Amino acid sequence: MRQTKIVATVGPACGSEQALKKIVKQGVDMFRINASHIVPKELEDWVNRIRYATRSCQPAIPILVDLQGPRVRTGKLKDSKPVMLKKGANLVIEVGFGEGDEKNVKTTCREFPDMVSKGDAVLFDNGSIELKVTKLVGKKVHCTVLIGGKLGENKGINLPSAPVSLPALTAKDKADLAMAVKCKVDYVALSFVRSGDDVVTIKQWMKRKNAAIPVIAKIEKPSAVDQIEDILDHAAGIMVARGDLGIELGVEKIPAIQKRLIEIANKRQVPVITATQMLETMIEKPHPTRAEVSDIANAVFDGTDAVMLSGETAIGEYPMDAVKMMSTIIKEAESSVTRPPKFFEDLGIDSEHIEPIQAITHAAYNAARSLNTKGVILFTRSGRTAHLISKIRPG
Repeated sequence: MRQTKIVATVGPACGSEQALKKIVKQGVDMFRINASHIVPKELEDWVNRIRYATRSCQPAIPILVDLQGPRVRTGKLKDSKPVMLKKGANLVIEVGFGEGDEKNVKTTCREFPDMVSKGDAVLFDNGSIELKVTKLVGKKVHCTVLIGGKLGENKGINLPSAPVSLPALTAKDKADLAMAVKCKVDYVALSFVRSGDDVVTIKQWMKRKNAAIPVIAKIEKPSAVDQIEDILDHAAGIMVARGDLGIELGVEKIPAIQKRLIEIANKRQVPVITATQMLETMIEKPHPTRAEVSDIANAVFDGTDAVMLSGETAIGEYPMDAVKMMSTIIKEAESSVTRPPKFFEDLGIDSEHIEPIQAITHAAYNAARSLNTKGVILFTRSGRTAHLISKIRPG
């Protein structure tokens, strides 16, 4: 039985009831709805579609709504067609709601001109396009294209040199969160968390709505890495969102940061999801690269609780195959993992200050492993006992 969970992002590639049923059969444990590209009504439609397609599943398939967060994005383009930005060309980024082109790109973020300075780098579309700010004139930011490429609508804008001064919950987030509360989804993920205060903000907002959906904090800013202990004090779990984190810090730093974040989350006994480009090749091809297989296996070896598929299942050509491949890789990796005997030391727990619940779950773990039991039955009021016994993976 596989212990590491699979989170799959929904989208056109798995939008039908039949496709959702097939993808569950291949091993999906949770569905993620990315709110960045949809409006609240579409979010509601997705929740209803998932629940209808999985109505006979036992246990039920939980739903995670991933909020956009304080993300700066490009606006609409003329005729909705991508434009080619050429190296050395001049480009103006302007606050507005009109249509842009290869010379003038719009953004609806009113604070954008105040977030950059002359000489700053501006990255489009996961860092594939790089600009340099040359001057600021009112609400217009003039740039030179350093690395060109094809730019589409609603693409992310990263500012590695500038602090994001936007609120933790934007107007769009509040609208999407209100729908998530209405639909009683199982989890919400908050993007671009900077500190524990951001998590507190969303929890307080939900409290005013008489809701208490568990919050997954997405770690994709340098400040979040620095403030991880504070974030873990308030979040129900974290997601290592390697895409934006790699853009902000440099891709060469991500493996070590990923290991550190997983280790800290495990010591704090908080669930952790590893995400972004895990089987990126399978968006277009039926087989992964060897590097992708190693990436997933290493996340399992590190102790991640879940791995996530994004475009692979949302827009990819092989969504079912991607889930099946992910499941196969996890099972193979888990079959070679043996838990070291120094259990409490691994979790960073002082043996002189073990809580009764930790001692009980450790005893259950040892008994289950020694007797090769098929299951563990437990009683719990708050859910913490179940959470802890699950986290230590008795097999």
